[in-house]
Amino acid sequence: MKKSLSALTIGLLLFSAEAGLAAQAKRKAAPAKPAAIATLDQRVTLSTDDTPILGSPDAPVKLVEYMSYTCPHCAHFNEESHVELRTGMVRSGKVSVELRPFIRNEFDLIASLLVTCGPKDKWFGNNDAVFAAQATWFNEPSDPTYKQRWAALEENKTAQHRIVARDLGLYAVMQKRGYTPAQMDLCLANQARGAQLQQMTEQAMAEGVNGTPSFKINGKRQSVYGWAQLKPLIEAALLPPPATI
Repeated sequence: MKKSLSALTIGLLLFSAEAGLAAQAKRKAAPAKPAAIATLDQRVTLSTDDTPILGSPDAPVKLVEYMSYTCPHCAHFNEESHVELRTGMVRSGKVSVELRPFIRNEFDLIASLLVTCGPKDKWFGNNDAVFAAQATWFNEPSDPTYKQRWAALEENKTAQHRIVARDLGLYAVMQKRGYTPAQMDLCLANQARGAQLQQMTEQAMAEGVNGTPSFKINGKRQSVYGWAQLKPLIEAALLPPPATI
């Protein structure tokens, strides 16, 4: 009896070992899974002005949005249009969206420098996070000494921008996006980027943009300011041209 049990045990051990080797060989032989390909509503390229463009570079309709982070209508547009524009039109390859900051005040400049901080693939997510939290951060700070503290740094704009961003809670918003205070400090100190954003705003004003949100479809400025009015214009631009006789 002991002998047969011993033989059975050995057999089981051998079977287990063979099964393990077979499984190991199968794992080695299995082809590697292909890397996930980002959908078009996650694909970001940069314009010559370093503004982010979401979607296919070959999209037949190219939408440009001029927006301000202190503009409530812009925040509303960003939320209202998100599903149909981003996961619908952009993901399908029919439309690309370019975000062009329009600097109306120092707060816009600070927010824009933070949104366009770090890798370009994070910029649309940063944009959405700052707009979603607009009602929270674009308020008077609870500390009554903020005016004096801000005024004391008027001659040192980098230091002023950093303390303003902290007081308003923008650092907290961006930390949730994975940024460290040191990274944000560097981005707020980027004077060349700040000058570029100001220059883009001046260029937009020279082209007739005088409010936000404003839009261009395939280079043509539109006289509408909300998603309900803009959507049919995009859909019309997607229609094939009328047949010629």
